[in-house]
Amino acid sequence: MKIFNKENSSWKSGASPSVSFTASGVISLNRSACEVIGLKAGMKVSIAQDEDDSRTLYLFLDKENGFILRDYNKSNSLAFNCAAVTKVALSNYENEDGRTSVRGKLIKDPQLVDKAKYYPIILPKAE
Repeated sequence: MKIFNKENSSWKSGASPSVSFTASGVISLNRSACEVIGLKAGMKVSIAQDEDDSRTLYLFLDKENGFILRDYNKSNSLAFNCAAVTKVALSNYENEDGRTSVRGKLIKDPQLVDKAKYYPIILPKAE
């Protein structure tokens, strides 16, 4: 019999950084993604879309106009709500019946634009 408890079943640091988008408008960042960027609840972020590749979004700190991050799901994840962004993320999968969420890989190496760090989020290809 294998026992699962807090000691042997907690989050492992090897998890890939990711960002999830749901049809209900929730955008969540797993613990690994938060650690890569140094995010904490109360900080503000925004999302940009690559004009040439609709499957690539960018997450960046935006102290003035960003969405406020909150603790999410008791899993050391952070989240914010923006239905407009989740609609854009899910629009790549319009032909997939019943698709209500998509998870993208957060790339650890940001692109620098005017001294700001933009972290790419690569969404999977539609089936």
